[in-house]
Amino acid sequence: MHKRLVGMGLKVNQEVYNSLITVLCGLGMTKRATLVLNNMTKEGISADTVTYNALIHGHFKSSHIEKALATYTQMLNEGVSPGIRTYNLLLGGLLAAGLMSKAHEILGLVPKTSTYNVLIEDFSKVGKMDQARELLNEMQVRRVPPNSSTYDILICGWCNLSKQPELDRISKTTCRTEARTLFAEMNEKGFVPCENTLACISSTFARPGMVVDAKNMLKDMYKRKQS
Repeated sequence: MHKRLVGMGLKVNQEVYNSLITVLCGLGMTKRATLVLNNMTKEGISADTVTYNALIHGHFKSSHIEKALATYTQMLNEGVSPGIRTYNLLLGGLLAAGLMSKAHEILGLVPKTSTYNVLIEDFSKVGKMDQARELLNEMQVRRVPPNSSTYDILICGWCNLSKQPELDRISKTTCRTEARTLFAEMNEKGFVPCENTLACISSTFARPGMVVDAKNMLKDMYKRKQS
C-alpha cells in the first residue's frame, strides 16, 4: 500500500492515510480500511483520533457493532485520546442498535452537555420523553449544565408527542404542560429558542389559524428580552 501511494506521487503521511481510511469506510469497505490502518502503523505512521473515528463510524454504518467497540478499545490501548466526536459516534451507533445500557455506560465516562444532548435527542425522536426527562434530571444531579439545544430538543419532543393520535386527552395535556414548563425554564435561564422550537410551540398551543401570529409573538418576546 505504501509503495502504491508513493507511486501515485503522493507524500505519504498521516493525513493521506486518514483520507483513504475515511473514504473506504464511507463506501462500507471497513475490512480494507482496517488493512490500511495496519499498513499505516507498520510504516511508522501513528493513527490519531481522526483515524479511529473514521473506523468506528464505518463499523457502525455497516452494523458491525462489536468491531466498532473493539476499535474503540484499540484506540484506548494505543494511547489515543477519544474526543467528543468519538463519544457521539459511540452513543449514536449504540442507540441505533438498541443497546441503551451500553450507551449509558459510555455516557458515564463523559458527563458533557453535548453528549447528553445526543442521548436525549435519540429518546425524543422515538417519543420516549420520560427517559429524556430522566436524563435532564441526571444532568442536574451531576452538575452538567443544560444548554439552549437541550431545551430545544426536549420542548420539541414533548410538543411532537402531544400530537400523537393514539394518546388520550389527559396524556396530551400532560405533554403540553411539560413543554410549557420547559419553555418557561428556558426563558428564565436566558436561552433563546431556535426557529424549530418556536414553530413547535406555536403549532402546539395556538388556536387554529393563529399559528403565524403566535410564532411572531414568541419572537417579539425574545427580542424584548435581549434588548
